[in-house]
Amino acid sequence: MRAWQIPAGCPTPDQIEMIAADKPVRGAGEVLIRVNAFIVRHQVKPLTDRQFDFADAHAAYAYQSSADLFGKVVIANPGT
Repeated sequence: MRAWQIPAGCPTPDQIEMIAADKPVRGAGEVLIRVNAFIVRHQVKPLTDRQFDFADAHAAYAYQSSADLFGKVVIANPGT
């Protein structure tokens, strides 16, 4: 089992809550704009747990269902 921690440079839960506390929200579109601005400002990046070759897609799907999963599972496109 992995110990979970916020990676260096990522916003804390308190900072994320400030998105909602900053000002009243009028609708989903405004929330999306504010969340996107937050992601850009704090350079939030997804955590990649494992990358699989396209030929191993079945193994990637099996891994995604496992208890060891912590981040994103990537299936590499052979053309890239």
